[in-house]
Amino acid sequence: MKTGFPNNVTVPLMPFSIDVLVCRSQTLSDWHYTLCDPFWRIYWMDRKGWYVRYQGKPLALDPTYLAVIPANTPCYSESRARATQFHVHFKLDSAINPFKPGVYFLPITKTISGLISGLMDPARIDLENIIMKTLHIKNLCYDCLSRLPKESLDTCAYSPRITFIMETIVQNLKDPPSNKMLAQSIGMNTNSFIRLFHQETGTSPQKWCMKARINQAALLLSHSTKTIEDIAEETAFFDRNHFSRVFKQFKDIGPAAYRKQSENK
Repeated sequence: MKTGFPNNVTVPLMPFSIDVLVCRSQTLSDWHYTLCDPFWRIYWMDRKGWYVRYQGKPLALDPTYLAVIPANTPCYSESRARATQFHVHFKLDSAINPFKPGVYFLPITKTISGLISGLMDPARIDLENIIMKTLHIKNLCYDCLSRLPKESLDTCAYSPRITFIMETIVQNLKDPPSNKMLAQSIGMNTNSFIRLFHQETGTSPQKWCMKARINQAALLLSHSTKTIEDIAEETAFFDRNHFSRVFKQFKDIGPAAYRKQSENK
């Protein structure tokens, strides 16, 4: 029987998966935060009067839409009413983020509405229920990614060599490799490698590595109970003082203050 499809077709795939950090439902009356963090956000409010300010424009959150905000999108939240908020934080398990910063609104389908209602239901806590809710949350994240508009995609792809270097750096944040080690891993001399990396990324390998370390630290501060000292050690800083100084240079706020303001974001 002819199917109309060619034989022996291999579909190229992006090497990323989703890691859900938190899924929460809460009632809020005050929501004023800076939302530029190294993870994705999905928001739903049960009533109007809530805003996200992006590029100077206030964007209203509507109960008939999900707001999806990619990682490292510089925006601010504003509340003007009391409401129930449902939100998910997740990250793409990849050094390459194929989406541009922005605030994207996706219509809530009947399926998504039922899914959110089920996730907000304080059901029993047992292994079966936890497994099913985890799968539903991941399905929600994948569904949102698949429905983002084409203009949200970042088509500025890096070469395979630089992509490999980025993945290598992200996988070795506890013991960051030197420029010489990175260059050798792709068969280049150090100076040529540094020039190529800067040409494709606009920054040096070690500055890119430092930003990746700070992003990992920010993620641990907001979504783990590890001490600041442990986080500093895990992201290869000499001590807490060194970590705090560098973190503030990148985030304009110290680690302790960053952790505190992340509680309801």
